[in-house]
Amino acid sequence: NNIYSMAYFRDVNTPTAILKLSGMLRHMLIDEQDKFVSLAKEITFIENFIELWRLKLDEKPTIEFIHSGVTEEHRIAPLIFLVFLENAFKHGNTIDGNIYISLNINENDLLHFSIKNDIMETKGSPEEKSGIGLSNVQKRLNLMYPGKHQLLFSHERNSFEVNLNIELR
Repeated sequence: NNIYSMAYFRDVNTPTAILKLSGMLRHMLIDEQDKFVSLAKEITFIENFIELWRLKLDEKPTIEFIHSGVTEEHRIAPLIFLVFLENAFKHGNTIDGNIYISLNINENDLLHFSIKNDIMETKGSPEEKSGIGLSNVQKRLNLMYPGKHQLLFSHERNSFEVNLNIELR
C-alpha cells in the first residue's frame, strides 16, 4: 500500500522502493528454494526490509542495523530472521521508539543475531500474544540446527529482545 501511495503521488523514491521490494520477492521466491542461502543475501534482505519500513514510518522510529564478520562462504537457513523483524516492526513502538539489530559472526563461525525494540507498555509478553511465528521459527531452528542453536527472549516493561546464536559449522 505504501508503494502504491508513493506511485500515486509521484514520490521520487518510488523506483527505489519498487527495486527493493522486487529484490526481496526474488529472494523469497527463488533463493529460498535452497536448504541454505548466502548470509550476505539475507543481510541485503534485512536492509531492504528496514528501508521499506523507513519509508512507511517517515524515518521513525530510530532503526539501527550493524553486522560484521560475514563472508561469502557463510550460509544460513533462508528467512530465519524474518519473523523477528516482522514482530519488531509490527509490535514495536513505532511512534518514538527504537529498533536495534545486530548480526555478528565470530572467528569460530558462531553467529549472534540480536534484535531489540521498544514497545508500548502492555500486559503479557509478545511471545504470549504472538500467533504462530515465534513457534514456527523455533521449530525450524530445531530442524535445521539441532543442538547447534540457542534462542532467548527477554521481555521488559518497555522493550522486547531476541538473541539467537547459531553454530554455522
